[in-house]
Amino acid sequence: MPVAYEIAKELHIDMDVLVVRKLGVPGNEELAMGAIASGGLRILNEETIHTLEISASVVEAVTSREQKELERRESLYRKARQPLAVFGRCAILVDDGLATGATMG
Repeated sequence: MPVAYEIAKELHIDMDVLVVRKLGVPGNEELAMGAIASGGLRILNEETIHTLEISASVVEAVTSREQKELERRESLYRKARQPLAVFGRCAILVDDGLATGATMG
């Protein structure tokens, strides 16, 4: 958020936050088996899940844990503010931790 804040300040534009959490493979959390985002979006990498034989219960457990963290961060960052209306607007996306690209799905 510090980078996004500086960009918004310099360009005199509105800033909002979209929290995204990687769903890491247990035991190898940097390897993404999917991602979740604000608004209830979940994307799964079915190939990774199938190849590593990750059970549905494990996927749900990781999703549940990351959902709690997503909600905590969204509450911390957003406070009581509602998301900005973005329909018909241009957006600049700033990702503070793009490593594998899985959260950009």
